[in-house]
Amino acid sequence: MKVPDLRQHPLSAAFPAMPETEFSRLKDSIENIGIQNPIVMFEQMVLDGWHRYRAATAIGSDCPSVELNDGMDPRDFVLAQNGSRRHMTPSQVADAVCRVYAWKPTGRPK
Repeated sequence: MKVPDLRQHPLSAAFPAMPETEFSRLKDSIENIGIQNPIVMFEQMVLDGWHRYRAATAIGSDCPSVELNDGMDPRDFVLAQNGSRRHMTPSQVADAVCRVYAWKPTGRPK
């Protein structure tokens, strides 16, 4: 089945990419049991689950998605989802937080 071509949201891209060995294990897991948690979309881009999406695309698997809940701050969401999930150095965490807070939503005045 065809997985749609999606882009990674800049807030998601603020965090370092998953190491290739972990990504390979993720692909194996998705091949064995499928995607267990849908990706989260915001502004028609992948806000959470970029690696799940990439893995599904690589193996041609279905990739379910949901929209970010109305009223939820996308910055708070990505920080909660990614801030402690990854093995990042303190400087990587600081860089990601700065990049998240530098982001401007679509249509928001500067």
